[in-house]
Order: sequence, then structure tokens, then C-alpha cells
Amino acid sequence: MVAILPSHQRQGLGSIMMAALDAMALENNVSRLEVYADAGAVGFYEKLGWKMTDANRSSPLMAKTISTPLAS
Repeated sequence: MVAILPSHQRQGLGSIMMAALDAMALENNVSRLEVYADAGAVGFYEKLGWKMTDANRSSPLMAKTISTPLAS
């Protein structure tokens, strides 16, 4: 579990960490990520493209498909 201290939230740190996770997943050919999110963090994950896959728990299951960026 990873969390940002309340005194350091809303500074973009969580988004930076999640972007690094996406990059690591791409580098390692991981196509899907899953996390049991804190119920209060669901909006954060959704903002970053994660989808709710199981809401019937105290910690909802969120998932994100990682795809290779399109070449320009």
C-alpha cells in the first residue's frame, strides 16, 4: 500500500508516482494493473484512467489497462 501524507496531498505527488508506475508497467510488458483502493481514493484513481471492477468490498478493486503509446 502506498499513500501520501495528508500534509503533502494535492501537490501532484500521487500523480507523479502513478505515472512512474505506468512507465514501469510498459517497460516490463505488464498490460493490466489492479489495486484494492481506499474507498476515499476512488476518485483519484478514476481521474487517472482506472476503472472500478468490484465495488462490493470495503476496499474497491480498481484496474487499469496499460497500452503502448501511439507512435507519432
